[in-house]
Amino acid sequence: MKLPTSYKFGPLDEVIPPLYHAIIYGFPCQDSQRERAFEVLQGGFTRLLQSCPYMGGDIVRDDSPDVRPGSLTLVVPDPPADLKLAVAHLSSPESGWTHGSYDEVRKAGMPLSWLDPKLVAPYTAGTASTTKVLMGQVNWIPGGCLFTMYIAHAMTDAWGGAMVVQYWAQQCREYQGITTKPTMLDTFPESDGHHVSLHQIPSSPETFERLKSRPELWKLLGLHPEKNLTVKEDAIRLPTTIPAAAVAIPGMRTCVFAFTPEACARLKADATPAAGDGVGWISTQDALVALIWRSVMRARLSGNTANLARPNSIVSVAIEGRSLCQPKVPYSIINNVVYCCMTEMPVATLLESTRPTTLSKLALAIRGNIEAFKKDAVLVQDTNQLAASIPDVGQLAIAFEDFLGHDLITTSWIDAPFYRGVDFGPPLGKPEFMRLPKGQFGGICSLQPKRADGVIEAFISLKDDEMKRFFADDEFMKYATFVCY
Repeated sequence: MKLPTSYKFGPLDEVIPPLYHAIIYGFPCQDSQRERAFEVLQGGFTRLLQSCPYMGGDIVRDDSPDVRPGSLTLVVPDPPADLKLAVAHLSSPESGWTHGSYDEVRKAGMPLSWLDPKLVAPYTAGTASTTKVLMGQVNWIPGGCLFTMYIAHAMTDAWGGAMVVQYWAQQCREYQGITTKPTMLDTFPESDGHHVSLHQIPSSPETFERLKSRPELWKLLGLHPEKNLTVKEDAIRLPTTIPAAAVAIPGMRTCVFAFTPEACARLKADATPAAGDGVGWISTQDALVALIWRSVMRARLSGNTANLARPNSIVSVAIEGRSLCQPKVPYSIINNVVYCCMTEMPVATLLESTRPTTLSKLALAIRGNIEAFKKDAVLVQDTNQLAASIPDVGQLAIAFEDFLGHDLITTSWIDAPFYRGVDFGPPLGKPEFMRLPKGQFGGICSLQPKRADGVIEAFISLKDDEMKRFFADDEFMKYATFVCY
């Protein structure tokens, strides 16, 4: 499996919030194996940078007069960068790590609240900004390794990030001379990273004028329709560096819940309309989003609808769109190709008493909007053309103003291969856990990659008082198992 041989930013990259985020893999590792494990991780990283020099590059904003303001460009080093992984030894309380050994972390479920970004992922703690595409930090705790991989969201979506992880792991195996069996990713053709659907989209002032008054296009890009039509001279421009992800929202708690394959099957069955209703298929993800949306709104609003600022609630579902573009974008392309499919329902419907019919109603509405988008090639094309023709991408307002109140943002990594096929070779091997640093993307519901045993984990953030009500939600707890916080 190969990453693209080169990289070029596309319009869908430039409308993504330019965050620098982290994933953390957990591995058991004896202290005597630390030196070899670090050698393998660094050796694989070096090989990756040599074969794909752009992964060691710097992302900057292009101020040239012949490009639209805010455009991104990639400065690729020649010769390839020789970046070194950072190392943190967290084996004593003096280091700031107070959570014991890897076995203790494993038994606790690897709680996000233990993964203080200031210790294990400082580039997402708000303490630093960077222009780098990719970096890493090896965190040693007694009996284990917490391996942090940072990547710029302006360059990859979830699938693209998984491709980078897959390739890094492959390079670690090859560094050790390990021949591995082909994976499904090996079936993707090699690419120069340029694709007509992403990099040759027609754009002009006339195109923008034609499309700008269509709010559905802005929303599919995750952008606010009205605010992005008014350019203010004093607006805060996005930085030239890629900022760290937002620090933890005060008073918020993120809990990890697990859905077993059996629980997912029950939930999907309960959310599927009765035969003869004349409606079609829903996915497991539709059912999960419907359940979480309903339960989160009950916890936030506490059944009180008398003083609502507005009567409706919106849920946003991230849609990976490579197969929707015409021509289709190969899965070997690591660019952002992601859309926000929004479903709006009355709050009163969400807060109805626990009934399977309500769950079905929500799941069907979510699926109906997704299918309508997927089947409308012109809508996808117009969305891409709007992204390409926005006059200034250096001061964009996102669509979600109330995602801690009436609305819910979900992101789904369920199908992205962050576990499947990831093997760094000895002494680390396959990761046991994938986590995010505490506070990263606070307030967003994140459905995690499906584990080898088929379990899907959900990271759900609520205020402390809301989380207490959430745990008392019998409908949610009928399917979910609490893991940790």
